[in-house]
Amino acid sequence: MSKKTSRKHFLNTSLSFGIILTLPQFLETCQSLPTRDEGMPIFADAQVPNIWKALYAGSLSPNPHNTQAWKFKVISERSVLLFVDESRILPFTDPSQRQIHIGQGCFIECFKMGASSLGFETKVTYFPEGEYKMTQTGKKPVAKLSLEPTKEKPNPLFQSLQTRTTNRSVYSDKNVKGEDLLQISGQINSEQGNLIWIPGSNSKFSEIQGLLIEAFALEINLTRTNEESRIWFRTTDSEIYEKKDGISLRGNGMTGLSYFFISNFFVSTKPEDWHSDFTKNAAIDSFRKQVNSAKAFGYIKTPKNSPRDWVNAGESYARVNLLLNEKRYAIHPMSQILQEYPEMDALRLKLEKLLEIPSSEKIQMLFRIGRSDYHFQSPRRDISNLEIK
Repeated sequence: MSKKTSRKHFLNTSLSFGIILTLPQFLETCQSLPTRDEGMPIFADAQVPNIWKALYAGSLSPNPHNTQAWKFKVISERSVLLFVDESRILPFTDPSQRQIHIGQGCFIECFKMGASSLGFETKVTYFPEGEYKMTQTGKKPVAKLSLEPTKEKPNPLFQSLQTRTTNRSVYSDKNVKGEDLLQISGQINSEQGNLIWIPGSNSKFSEIQGLLIEAFALEINLTRTNEESRIWFRTTDSEIYEKKDGISLRGNGMTGLSYFFISNFFVSTKPEDWHSDFTKNAAIDSFRKQVNSAKAFGYIKTPKNSPRDWVNAGESYARVNLLLNEKRYAIHPMSQILQEYPEMDALRLKLEKLLEIPSSEKIQMLFRIGRSDYHFQSPRRDISNLEIK
């Protein structure tokens, strides 16, 4: 058997059965991964100002490609300006910067959770210097966040923030409970986006799955969009925890023996390897398994599509993420089909027609949910390095 054939056979087998091929003894020696400490010690440290504690909570939020595209300017002990870090945007998969601003909304919502745990409510002033053009991204603030003392009880979702994660693994056969979804819907502010659920019993479910897989394949097979993923891909654990950002095999639900061999011996981010048909087809096969294991889809839509709508939708999505985590559900964004570059237009319009979305409205987030025992928390960059001096 040739080396190439052996590699292909091994990788295909591992991608298909990675979760099954887990040896507990092997994990004990090969998967010693940092996690967020219970109680997050920074919140118990009296020497750390409250504004920095809230900023740390914000940094734990979900965000596109885990680029963590935020920076901030601390104005006082109780107020801060939040900006997009323009060096961490995604120009090819997110040319409108819509998704990056959704990530800012996620940051704001998690900031609120951190502030609530400290006895503050957060006053948010959106775009305090006005909404800006893309050329001004990073130069004008997305929001001013101010801490105001409150006698309200801390938001219980702060506890969920400690364990929150984006779970891209293959989900189990357990179904979601309709009453759980209804309870979550009741806790979402409709002014920040309408939350709609699509259960597995929906007649459109399998067609949605097919469209999502097709959209992912389109993104993978376009060199410029696939290259963007290559740039943000972290191959090994040492690279994950050195750079503390980006996407990875761990983040995509791979573990155990297959993860060890694939991350150390088979995955290559060299352009000629990354863009090969073999690598692209393996990625599409893996994504297909993820999508086909979904037990329900959810989406957040807004009546308009302004930067303020983007940020508000991000706040709603972060809250949905925390509420699902609280009920032990897994969540995974399916954002490819919502992206706004010319090649994706036909698929995006097909989805909008299928879901009967009026032309005036916009789907801002689409995600799958289910159950999974897999848990990996991607690391976060040190917030002290994100301050504008």
